[in-house]
Amino acid sequence: MLLSYHECPSFNVCNCNLCPLDPYVDEKIGLKDDGKCRAQKPTRMKIGSKYPGLLKYQGLTGKEWAGFSRWSGLSEEEKKKVKNRLNRNLLQKRKQK
Repeated sequence: MLLSYHECPSFNVCNCNLCPLDPYVDEKIGLKDDGKCRAQKPTRMKIGSKYPGLLKYQGLTGKEWAGFSRWSGLSEEEKKKVKNRLNRNLLQKRKQK
């Protein structure tokens, strides 16, 4: 049976125990020496979109999913305020360089 994480381009060389493409990721424990996921976020999201009922976070990490959920819950006005604040911060950082 082909599982979602088998579609990952790094599957054969990955040693990440907490794979965002694993449907049972919440039941696993990460160890100190575990590797990090090698797959890029867009790749994981593309694979995750194929398994909407299987992957709780749709290929995102728990932290990424929390941010996505928070962003999705904002009104358009709140999103605009956040974007403006980020743009101001970016401009300030560029001026400092």
